[in-house]
Amino acid sequence: MHPALRIAFVVVGLAAAAYGIASYKGKWLAEPPWWGPRSMTDNEIRLKCIEPGGYSMSVDEYRRTYNPTIPNFTYRELTSAGVVWTGLALAAFGAWGRRRRA
Repeated sequence: MHPALRIAFVVVGLAAAAYGIASYKGKWLAEPPWWGPRSMTDNEIRLKCIEPGGYSMSVDEYRRTYNPTIPNFTYRELTSAGVVWTGLALAAFGAWGRRRRA
């Protein structure tokens, strides 16, 4: 492998690992996309709009009125850890010394 490509693997891998650690330990670089709230799907809104009294809102009316979002708590710590481990694996792959055949 070309030395410049190896250096690029190491740099990108270490940057990804640093970003993953930063997102896991307090979001001090920025809030990653997997930590923010997500928009509700139409099916989730339909389930929320049906009321026992007989009145139900349309999905569009509910979106205009409430602008629904859901906190995205599912596996966000594992995603951050995955970014760290992927970055470290990429850096290790780039740093791996290879002997050339004679």
